[in-house]
Amino acid sequence: MLLCGSVLAAPAPEKLNGKLLKVDFSSALVSDVVQGKAGEWKPTSAAPILVQFPADEGQRFTIQCNELSSGEEDTCPPLVVSYAPQGEMAVLMVTGHSLFLVLTLNFDTPDSGTASLSMTVNERDRLARDADFRLLPATSSGGRMELPCD
Repeated sequence: MLLCGSVLAAPAPEKLNGKLLKVDFSSALVSDVVQGKAGEWKPTSAAPILVQFPADEGQRFTIQCNELSSGEEDTCPPLVVSYAPQGEMAVLMVTGHSLFLVLTLNFDTPDSGTASLSMTVNERDRLARDADFRLLPATSSGGRMELPCD
């Protein structure tokens, strides 16, 4: 008897209101882009990307990129976060300041799957593939984002 492995897939949620998206790079491979081409793919120890979706907004929201002290004015324009489901995958895009980030999420279950990343920060391009992600309950009602520093 021949057994064939099945590919898991689930539809991407229409909205992520009140959810925390955690993209874990511990199993991912990353590559820096040099002169328009991907370099060597290698493992990384980058911290996860965390995106918390506000409880009361739809598929697009803005967040400030700096935490401010009371009375301090932010000169950095807000980051725009948008989420677009497309069948069993979804695209998360973050733009603003000197950041352009695209996460492609492939859902294996309604709350998890694998992600690939294309990110430009301060004119430095980076790619990642085979990162695991999970959707978790949000820890507060507002929107926020944490990016790895390396």
